[in-house]
Amino acid sequence: IKNEYSFSVNSIVLSFKDTDWRPTYYAIQDGRAYEILKESIKNANLKCIFCGISTKNHTPKMDVDYVPFPLNLLDHGKATSNHLNKFSDDCYKVVYDGHSITYSAIQLAVYMGFKEIYLLGVDCNYSQKGKNHVVEYTTQEVPDAAFLMQESFKVAKRFADTHNIKIFNASRGGSLEVFERITLEEVLGKR
Repeated sequence: IKNEYSFSVNSIVLSFKDTDWRPTYYAIQDGRAYEILKESIKNANLKCIFCGISTKNHTPKMDVDYVPFPLNLLDHGKATSNHLNKFSDDCYKVVYDGHSITYSAIQLAVYMGFKEIYLLGVDCNYSQKGKNHVVEYTTQEVPDAAFLMQESFKVAKRFADTHNIKIFNASRGGSLEVFERITLEEVLGKR
């Protein structure tokens, strides 16, 4: 994927010691994640960093140059049986939290004009205790996280389906079945 436009998030910076690939865009919106990852982010030589700006306590205090986006947390952090989510196509005005920075990155990609989006490494599976990220960096447990993310991705799919945008899941395994599955080899073979 070196020659493709790519968005990456959070702990991917911990894998850079093992690869010379770098994403075109990097996004983060969780202050706790940033505190853990900030040295790796500073040392990653990233070209474009997007940072979600939400509440004083949640927004990362960035030590690097970044492009802010207005993050609306909606009902994040509230126990509710009626999960609320929206999808924005104007990230200058708002990006809606979908219980995952990946959801925000999809909105950024749509805002930037991408019409085909391929998800890689998005498994939406928090069933393995202690293993929740491509490179583990926190043991924080979020009740119902997988369900809430799945519900958010359904909102993204509905938006995409009505706006001539294709979102595919090229992740190996996992439980995200909202988007049509495709293998990475199929994607790269199309190029």
